[in-house]
Amino acid sequence: MITRTTAAEFREFKKWVHHYVRLLGVDGLYDVRVEHVATSAPSGVYASCAVNQGSRWLVISLYKWLDHDFVMPSMRSLAAHESCHGLLADMNAVAESRFVTQEQIDRIEERIACVLERVLAAV
Repeated sequence: MITRTTAAEFREFKKWVHHYVRLLGVDGLYDVRVEHVATSAPSGVYASCAVNQGSRWLVISLYKWLDHDFVMPSMRSLAAHESCHGLLADMNAVAESRFVTQEQIDRIEERIACVLERVLAAV
């Protein structure tokens, strides 16, 4: 079944993305953009997160055209999930590197621990 996300859903998604990137501290690491992408999403995918480590930008996208047979999660849930990908982007880049120092690993682990501590304190 092919469905379309609406402009109202995109506004809600964007609002929650901005909320979560601030909460997780991602906005201090990257220049964050939120887009409503006109292309069709792969089956079962609603949103995506793309990162450019060199330019330090992060694009979180909500697809306009969806092809799926199950219930779409809430915009809040989708925004939280994609924002978490932004939080983990540095860790992924270090993990993909052939040469990584223990200091780099420790720095990223500490940053993620501090973010999780803030989130847990807010619950």
